[in-house]
Amino acid sequence: MAGKATVSSKEQKINQLNVQKSSYGIVLGMGWGRTRISCNLFWFGDFRAIAHTTTQSSGGKGGVTQKSTTYTYDGALILGLCEGPITGVRSVYRDKSVFTNGATTALAQAGLSLALGTAGQAIWGYLTTNHPTEAIPYSEVAYVYASAYPLGPGAAMPNHSFEVDFATQVSGLPDANPKDILEQFLAAVPGWQSGLIGSTTAYSDYCLANNILLSPYLETQQPAHQFITALMKITNSDVVWSEGVMKVVPYGDQAATGNGATFTPSLAPLYDLDDNHFMDDDEPVRVDLKRLADAWNIIQVEHLDRGHQYNVTISPASDLAAIDAFGKRKQTPFKAHAICEPSIGRFVAQLMLQREIYVRQTFRFRLGDIFCWLDPMDLVTITDSGLGLNRELVRIISIDEDEDGYLEIEAEQTLIGMASAPLYGSQGTNGYGANYDAAPGNVATPVVFNPPTSLTNGLTEVWAAVAGASANWGGCEVWASFDGTNYERVGELTGPARYGVTTATLPLVADPDTTSVLKVNLTTSQGALLQASTADADRDATLCLVGTELISYRDAVLTSAYNYDLDYLRRGRFGTAISSKASGTTFIRLDEAIFRLPYTANQAGATVRLKFLSFNVYGRARQSLADVSFYTVTPTVTTAAAAGVAGLTLTPSAITGAETAPGLIAAWTTVTDTDAVAVRIEYRPDGSTTSLFLDFPIIPGTGPQTGRIDGLIGQTLYEGRGAIIYDPPRDPPVFSAFQDATGLTATSVTGSVPWDGVTGVDFEPYDEYPTSPPNPN
Repeated sequence: MAGKATVSSKEQKINQLNVQKSSYGIVLGMGWGRTRISCNLFWFGDFRAIAHTTTQSSGGKGGVTQKSTTYTYDGALILGLCEGPITGVRSVYRDKSVFTNGATTALAQAGLSLALGTAGQAIWGYLTTNHPTEAIPYSEVAYVYASAYPLGPGAAMPNHSFEVDFATQVSGLPDANPKDILEQFLAAVPGWQSGLIGSTTAYSDYCLANNILLSPYLETQQPAHQFITALMKITNSDVVWSEGVMKVVPYGDQAATGNGATFTPSLAPLYDLDDNHFMDDDEPVRVDLKRLADAWNIIQVEHLDRGHQYNVTISPASDLAAIDAFGKRKQTPFKAHAICEPSIGRFVAQLMLQREIYVRQTFRFRLGDIFCWLDPMDLVTITDSGLGLNRELVRIISIDEDEDGYLEIEAEQTLIGMASAPLYGSQGTNGYGANYDAAPGNVATPVVFNPPTSLTNGLTEVWAAVAGASANWGGCEVWASFDGTNYERVGELTGPARYGVTTATLPLVADPDTTSVLKVNLTTSQGALLQASTADADRDATLCLVGTELISYRDAVLTSAYNYDLDYLRRGRFGTAISSKASGTTFIRLDEAIFRLPYTANQAGATVRLKFLSFNVYGRARQSLADVSFYTVTPTVTTAAAAGVAGLTLTPSAITGAETAPGLIAAWTTVTDTDAVAVRIEYRPDGSTTSLFLDFPIIPGTGPQTGRIDGLIGQTLYEGRGAIIYDPPRDPPVFSAFQDATGLTATSVTGSVPWDGVTGVDFEPYDEYPTSPPNPN
């Protein structure tokens, strides 16, 4: 954030769009209910490359400023969806991003608008104004459009799909009634005439009452009979041609009620057939029996799961008795992507299983032409004394006329109850569908403050405690400005800080404080505090800033969500003043999650604005500068006064004993700080710029101490000062100004700040260090 060398870089500019998919002559999809569909690029134009230049500093004063120019791309486009009309779009899937309707619509979040595909819909105004020769209304085609749509990296079109609500749905439900699906599908078949389908009331009631509701989407060409056959298999029904119309008959054999409809099966047989009606005397009824060992005992239905972004899932149904008897016989999954709810998939699979296991007998017999009114799906009874059949209820499945003019009939065994399945609950799938572009939300209100220089190794820094307000928050970029207009990226945070407020008064108690309880609430940051040991607290491993006092704690007891009681407190750490704290005082746990912003001396006192641009847990969906508000701080050097060397005196000492030169006697009163390990004396001849340093160990629990500085030059004026050395280490000592020790007289020393050069050192008196003390680490 000062004058520095500048290195510039610029990425290659792209001049054209890389298209995802734009095909001519492909099928325009047709759908019902609610499902997820892909799209086709109908039109694209007005491609733009937009330059973005950012500046980032590193290395402090005299460091390097990195200036980078990158490009983003956009353009006007139309993405075709399907045949209209539709009623809306609920979700937009763009690459790994998912936009869903909420406070704003999914389309608005994605930057798109929708044309519903009504007949005669208006032309998009952008085309009319800017490209009048290409302005097409796309009548009865649903599409989305944007005039400046952001493109992906490399100017590539992102992959898109959309969750669409089609016009046909059961009221209040996302899926459609299969009866409506069948009728509308037939109406769209070329050459189909109205009136060629009979009453579908029973079919409608059966599907509604049993909740067999579907959301099919046709996006490829296929024979009409293929679609109808699949629809009938899913809905446990079949179609027959009778009396000049198509009829739909459900296999259902139990009454059911649901979704405002009641289904009552028609189980009365049309005829009771016996030996008097069969045309073959020798073998009136022929029976085919499928071996149970050959039947599939595990049926699988492959369908979509609306609750998991329409991913494919499998709903199985199994018969444990058959499995125990014959082992597992698993059928290849039946593809039924018209099903979008797992509960429907499991119900359909159970119906298919029961038909596979229990409908194993088929009967063949011939009748005279007086039974020509019989149709497939009709129920009759058959009696054959030779086979032991007595009014066996069967359902006709096919009728052919043989060369003699007789009706060759095939019927299947009908066991009442086997064509209905229980509507029971079961556990759904637990798959996870990640939304890689979930909105991270803004940061919670941060705390921006000036830390004492005892924490910054003497550097001038602004610190900030920042956390997210959303579960999707993964971190933030930090941008700074001194003029409120030009912002510079100064760093990035990839995790939340732990901060909040106190919830009770903390009294003024001397260090160590073993009687008080520091009560804090971390709801703002949703942080957690961990228990520590006494040694951890004594060496400030749990250092916190409470108001302006630095405090370490040992015990952290969770009392309720994000509320903690902290005790065994080390007070006034790093020379900060011990004071009482009112409820509501700012609490910040100081660790690596705190953001640190260095500044230069000429920036002190100026207002700096900070913006925190959030991104989500995947490092995506990054906010822009325009998305967020700024927070201000005025950089100010804050010095915490350490417990100085109280009562320090330097007095002349004559030559005694074996000494060959005069010296100084350093004396100081008792040092009560338990972290203090030595007293450092800096001394030099008056007017000299070369100092000597001498460390005297502090003997715990003793009263005033003295130490002798030996080997000085006689009749020379000296000046000196002193500081306390700590373990755990603290910052470089900041001594008071030198004072003359005229004739080696006393010099008062008033204070110091910590220094980190004494960890694990045994201090021996009379060790002299030229110019500056060495770093024992």
